[in-house]
Amino acid sequence: MRFEQIDVQHVLHDTRTAYLRGIDARGKTMVSVGASGLWYFDWVHTNCGWPARHIGVELYLPKPDDLPPNSEWVANTAGDMSDVESDVADIVFSGQNIEHLWEDDVTNFLMEASRILKSGGLLVVDSPNRIITEALCIIQPEHMVEFTPNEIADILFAAGFDVVVNRGIYLTRDPVSGEFLSYQPDHLWAGPWSLVQRCAISDRHANESYLWWVEARKARRDPDEAKVRELIRVCWEKAWPERMNRFNSELSEIKSDGAISYYSSTKGHQGAVIYGPYAPIVKGQYKAVMSVSRSDLVGPHDVVGIMDVLLNNAMINRVDILASDTPLHEYVDVSIEFQIEAETAFGMQCRIIANGLSGLRVERALRLEKIG
Repeated sequence: MRFEQIDVQHVLHDTRTAYLRGIDARGKTMVSVGASGLWYFDWVHTNCGWPARHIGVELYLPKPDDLPPNSEWVANTAGDMSDVESDVADIVFSGQNIEHLWEDDVTNFLMEASRILKSGGLLVVDSPNRIITEALCIIQPEHMVEFTPNEIADILFAAGFDVVVNRGIYLTRDPVSGEFLSYQPDHLWAGPWSLVQRCAISDRHANESYLWWVEARKARRDPDEAKVRELIRVCWEKAWPERMNRFNSELSEIKSDGAISYYSSTKGHQGAVIYGPYAPIVKGQYKAVMSVSRSDLVGPHDVVGIMDVLLNNAMINRVDILASDTPLHEYVDVSIEFQIEAETAFGMQCRIIANGLSGLRVERALRLEKIG
């Protein structure tokens, strides 16, 4: 019987807190990148000790009232911490932040972290593991590309850091069989892969865990910025298309006919045949294209579904899918155009919604073209 009472997010946060307690910030200068409020300073101080100076870097949230006396708020981005002095920090902590950065900003952040850290200073970074999030189709609307433990280790080495700790948080893949485990545990303690077991051994299985936690020392060698950019480019080239094709369905599991992975609906059933990827997107005019096949005979002028685009769950455009545009048992492209006004927006999703008049089959792939 599935143990539904456990909130895995609480397990993840509590384990991160335990790892944070291994970082001694007492009397040191610490920079927290992506400091997300007063609670964040309290969290760090409670678990790391009281730094002599704690600099929180955050551009997109307002400065909290009543910051502790040892704390400062710097309204910079992770990729441009120009208001932080060079060679000042003993510790740079970037908790659950690197996956929120665009490609160039990841490199810029690592170059900035190297600049502001003293020689031998400690960089601490944690993030979801793409090996797991891809396999389980876990979607976070503000996440760009998530790195694997091996990828981040190579990137950090090129950036002039020596990895001293590479740990996992919350085992989500059997390290022997390679079988992926469900995100929600089936058992609290007794039983195969109980919550206790998954937490107990994840520390030494970063590649099989939902989160990785890396600690790295700034080395004497200079960072190789060109190499860092190339490594990150390769990761993005591989991972971004997958990120833009993380979909779910209200009506079916993922199916395959060998060549095409798809979701489907049957006649008489209404709902989202496919929805996702809840992805970040930049300002511009776009055209989204998905391939749809109709499985039942209907009138030539009948509407068999809709395609729409949502941003933060608010519809920004929709088009009808007509029977005349979807030949029986043939995949055809259905497209929609939409405009993004903000410099960066989050939670963009495309949906194909069946009205039940005919079954639909939708390829699990989105082609997104920037047209203006």
